[in-house]
Amino acid sequence: PKDVVIECLLGYFLCLMGQIISAGEFLPVMGSGRREVKAPMYITRDFDLWTTRAGIIASVKSKNQ
Repeated sequence: PKDVVIECLLGYFLCLMGQIISAGEFLPVMGSGRREVKAPMYITRDFDLWTTRAGIIASVKSKNQ
C-alpha cells in the first residue's frame, strides 16, 4: 500500500534529520581547528598485536607439551 511506503519514508527521513541535527558541529579534518584524538589502550593497534602474539605463544607452548 502507498500509505505504508509514504509513512516509512517519512519516518526514515525524520530519523535521519534528527541524527544530523543532534550530531552537533562538524570538526575540520585538517587545519587549525583539528583536535588530537587519543584512543584507549585496548583499542590501539599495539593491543591487537600483543594479544595476537600472546595467543600464538600460548598455542605453541600447548603444542610442545
